[in-house]
Order: sequence, then C-alpha cells, then structure tokens
Amino acid sequence: MLLKKAKVYALTKLRTIVLFEADFNMNNKRFGREAMYKAIKMGHIAEGQYSRPGRSAIEHVLNRKLVFDYCAYKKQAYSLCSCDLKGCYDRIVHSAASLALQRIGISQAKITSMFGTIQQLIHKIRTVFGDSQDS
Repeated sequence: MLLKKAKVYALTKLRTIVLFEADFNMNNKRFGREAMYKAIKMGHIAEGQYSRPGRSAIEHVLNRKLVFDYCAYKKQAYSLCSCDLKGCYDRIVHSAASLALQRIGISQAKITSMFGTIQQLIHKIRTVFGDSQDS
C-alpha cells in the first residue's frame, strides 16, 4: 500500500500497486503500440488525442483552456472527461476493449493473452503487517 498524499495514513487515501512479470508488461506495451498505430492509421483516433514526440503538455493544456473559453463565450454546455488508462488494466471493461481491439485488427490470440491473463490473476495485498488472507 502506498500513500496517495504525503503523511496521510487514512485507509481511504492509500493505494495499491500491481506488479506484473516483466515479459507480460513488455507484451502489453507492444500490443498497445501496435493498436495505437493501427487506430491512428485507420483514422479512429483524432490527431489531437494522442501524444507525439516533440509536442509539449502545455499545448494540450492551452487547447483545453481555449475550448472551455470558446464554449463559455458561445454560452454552450460543455464537459470534458479525461482518463489515463495506460496502466489501469483492472478498470477497463474487457469485453468492450476486446471488441475495440478486434475492430482495428488486433488478433484474437493477442487479446486473449492480455485479458485472459488478467482475468485469471489472484490479487493479494502485501503490507508491512503481512499478506492479505482475502483475494
């Protein structure tokens, strides 16, 4: 368990980290790069939705601020949802992700390799007091 905020030990403010085998992580990253390349090539991802070498984060912040300002000027309702799912495999709906990956041409074997492994994991938490009994 890791502290989310410094010196705040409340249980609701603690977070766990998940450690996978290095080869599993390497394959997932390779599949992810392949999926992004194919999705971009097929036009399923807008150019502004992914980071590229040579671009800075400040450009993204500025663009987001300009969009909010423009919508306020036009008096239009607007909302934005930001989500970084790069390492949050446990928060992704596997069936939806599988369908999305199949749509862009990722093989069923690769998808099964990633999600099948995750679905069969046994999660236990290790703390200074020992490993959890529940999983």
